[in-house]
Amino acid sequence: MAAHSIPILLVDDELKDLFTLESMLGDLDQLEIVSCTSGDQALRHLKNREFALILLDVHMPKMNGFEIATQIRANPLTSHIPIILLTASSREDFQFQGYESGAVDYLIKPIEPLMLRNKVEVFAKLYRPQQTLLNNNQYMTHVEELLAKRTSSLERQGHKLQVLIVDDRLENLLVLEAILEELTDITLIRATSGQEALSAVLQNDISLILLDVQMPGMDGFEVAKRLHSNAVTSHISIIFITAGMSQYSAQLYGYELGAIDYMIKPIEPTIVKSKIRVFCDLCRQRDIIQQQKKFLEVLSASRAAALQHATAELNENLERYKHLAETQELATRAAELGIWDWNAASNHQVWTDRVYELFGIGRDQFDGTTESWLRYVHPEDQSRCKTALKLALKNQQNFNIEFRIVLPDGSVRHLKNHGMVSFDEHGNVQRMTGVNYDITERKHAEEEIFQLTKNLEQRVKEKTEQLSLAMEQIFESEKLASLGGIVAGVSHELNTPIGNIVLAASTIQEMLMTLFENIEQKKLTLSQLQHTIADCNSASELLLRNANRSKKLIESFKNIAINQTSKSKRLFNLRQTVNDVLTTQGAALKSVKVRTEVRIAAELTLDSYPGDIEQILTNLILNSIRHGFDGKDGGQIMIGAERQNDKVHISYQDNGIGIAPELHRKIFEPFYTTKFGQGGSGLGLFIVHNLIRGTLKGDISLESESGKGVLFRLIIPAVLTN
Repeated sequence: MAAHSIPILLVDDELKDLFTLESMLGDLDQLEIVSCTSGDQALRHLKNREFALILLDVHMPKMNGFEIATQIRANPLTSHIPIILLTASSREDFQFQGYESGAVDYLIKPIEPLMLRNKVEVFAKLYRPQQTLLNNNQYMTHVEELLAKRTSSLERQGHKLQVLIVDDRLENLLVLEAILEELTDITLIRATSGQEALSAVLQNDISLILLDVQMPGMDGFEVAKRLHSNAVTSHISIIFITAGMSQYSAQLYGYELGAIDYMIKPIEPTIVKSKIRVFCDLCRQRDIIQQQKKFLEVLSASRAAALQHATAELNENLERYKHLAETQELATRAAELGIWDWNAASNHQVWTDRVYELFGIGRDQFDGTTESWLRYVHPEDQSRCKTALKLALKNQQNFNIEFRIVLPDGSVRHLKNHGMVSFDEHGNVQRMTGVNYDITERKHAEEEIFQLTKNLEQRVKEKTEQLSLAMEQIFESEKLASLGGIVAGVSHELNTPIGNIVLAASTIQEMLMTLFENIEQKKLTLSQLQHTIADCNSASELLLRNANRSKKLIESFKNIAINQTSKSKRLFNLRQTVNDVLTTQGAALKSVKVRTEVRIAAELTLDSYPGDIEQILTNLILNSIRHGFDGKDGGQIMIGAERQNDKVHISYQDNGIGIAPELHRKIFEPFYTTKFGQGGSGLGLFIVHNLIRGTLKGDISLESESGKGVLFRLIIPAVLTN
């Protein structure tokens, strides 16, 4: 490896994902990429060399990303290396677990290349000065003395990093201040506009900006552009926060402007605090490095001899410094966490003050033994805690468990425990270190959510029953409306034959009266008699034809009316049923000049619900008339059917205007219509779909394109079983 290269460790069990990451980062300057496919390989690499950053997949066999991150953080030699977790899962609890295991960021696949490159470059830039510092170890003793004085002076002065929060809405500023209130090592500065933010940056030593995107006048993107174009302010880190600009393109633009993160409201307080802690730590490390660099430049010539004599002491101080840095980082991340350490050889635990606060006891009430700890655990959880502890020690795994404790006042508190076991080279347990934190509020919230869910399920059940009843009533209303339409159509169709019958009967009556008058007056001739008989015969034929036509209409209407109202299952002839429907819809079909064709064998029968079949065909015909032939001068409808094994395949086809493919799913939804307010209820095809899928236990599909008509395919059982 070249002396100036920056090593990055990629860990993923999927080779294709490793190749993807390598291609995203391959052209970054001075970057050396080391890849491995398991946690064991990653830990071996970390033993042999230093890395600037670790990109770590979460879901891997044997040892997952959370476990690997925990081990890296537990090792003083690797605890300082930043870790970015990568996963395809967006589960919120995984994100919390990731930050708890020590990750500085958590990215969800698929990852935007620009976003990943920006984040990697941040840590790469930090790595260079860190390596410069390590390469000058001979100067560290004197620098540490001066730095300790400087740090002590800054602490006495109450030095804090300044964080600028920018939002044009006061309530949003108050929310951010409330979230960050517990971060006592930073000072928050407000700005309510882009111009005010630029002024604040020039007047203060700002380390980090939380910048709203959507603001009147000058938006967040413009503010970032101006800051990064100015050499004085270009180093300031920016995190965009927005509720409206969540589009993928907006996020890309934010990262192109140099943002280190882009967060979408509502934001999770824990994640925000964790990110700000990380970047504030980076700023402090940068400041320390800059100070050390200045000190080194001044002292390099005059202190060389003294530093050589202090090498042994320096090594000891370096180990102490690393341990202190690790402890400080863990405490910073923990915030409200209580830290404990258990020595296996002496069976003695050491607690921080926060653990005593969680247990509600004083130091004199805990003797440090495991047995003493178990006395405060809830009696119902003691056995489970003992078992989890034994398994952790036996299987060399983490001691992670949720349990209850009983406080001296009798109240119960829920705790979450994360513990990590350390072993010697022979596999013997040396110690266990971990954290406790209070999850009582979360448990109470979970219980409330559980109760709310139960109540919601009951309300959903009641509303579903009400909806089912309402839909049944709608079905019946639509059927009656359809039957009313048939009555109107049949009435219209009967007008012509009945008029013809009346005309023929009155004509016969007049001819007979004339015949009787001629007989009485003895004027009847043979030719008159023959002519009268011929005319009466023609009128009788006309009367008979129209009477038969009326009979057919009335029988078809009677059959449909009986089937629609009886709701009984019986054996019936499908061709006759189709013809009855076409007969009763004759007037409507004639009004739009639509021809019909039936391709059904005369002997095809079904044992099913004829009323539902008639309702389905009626709705399909009316749908064609109202929608398919709208704006067309005539058309054709073809209805076919054939039996295949125990199923009957029915096809309904018209040559109307067709239905666009993107609407195929919508047409079966309730109340969807393109004729809203023009007589369309949007329930016709919905009822068709429900009758076929429900009562008739069949299936329906649609084939159609705009301008090419429709083809509905219905498949129903030939014999319907109850």
